[in-house]
Amino acid sequence: MPAYLDAFSLLYRAHYALPPLSTSAGEPTGALYGTLSLIVKILREHRPDGMAIAFDVGRTFRHEAYPAYKAGRPSTPDPLAQQIARFRGVVAAMGVPSHGVPGFEADDVLATLAARTPDCLVVSGDTDVLQVARAPTRVLFVGQRQRDPILYDQAAVEARYGVPIEGVAAWKALVGDKSDNLAGFAGIGQKTATAWVREHGDAAGILAAHPDRVDARLVRDAELVRLRTDLPLAEPLWAPVDLDGLAAACESLEMHSLVKRVRAL
Repeated sequence: MPAYLDAFSLLYRAHYALPPLSTSAGEPTGALYGTLSLIVKILREHRPDGMAIAFDVGRTFRHEAYPAYKAGRPSTPDPLAQQIARFRGVVAAMGVPSHGVPGFEADDVLATLAARTPDCLVVSGDTDVLQVARAPTRVLFVGQRQRDPILYDQAAVEARYGVPIEGVAAWKALVGDKSDNLAGFAGIGQKTATAWVREHGDAAGILAAHPDRVDARLVRDAELVRLRTDLPLAEPLWAPVDLDGLAAACESLEMHSLVKRVRAL
């Protein structure tokens, strides 16, 4: 069972969850420390056969379909940008592949990896990724600060939204998603969205049944939420983690406590 990780999502959350950290030379390391701590935790608790890391690569087809997609998000602060670049070197030291496809998000990369190797663990802090938790794939969701990650299987995702997993995209399009700048529809809350998805199945069915309450934007937004599973990814999809390389990377970042934890794996 490989583990597939969402690089930017995890680094971003670690950056804001931890106090600023740095090496003796002043290199920022807080986001790296939080993310590498999580990697060590995954290796210890889930014992994956290997890993791969998914990266975002520039603008996507979603921005082309909807120019305001994710508009309003703050720009990446420079200390975090430095650590994202540094993380690529850490991934190389770990000996695991990094995957990114121009025009697509890391979420789509993760969905494609899960489709090609379903018996896997996907790790992200983006709720859109919960769509990939189709048995036997599981998602380790790294959510709010100071809270433990939540392990989702398909049943847990369907319990969270109250709809079959294939209806999650339509559900999110109905209620909206601030993080993606999707407005949803006035007067339609979670209970109504759940009832409509259960009754009508998908965005097109809901639009046909309730043209007085929603419009064609619903179908567009559901397609924006839906993850792609057909990206061209280079082999190998994943590889075993080089623990010596991971320990060396932690040592170079002066994360001595992490070195000990890696050596104990």
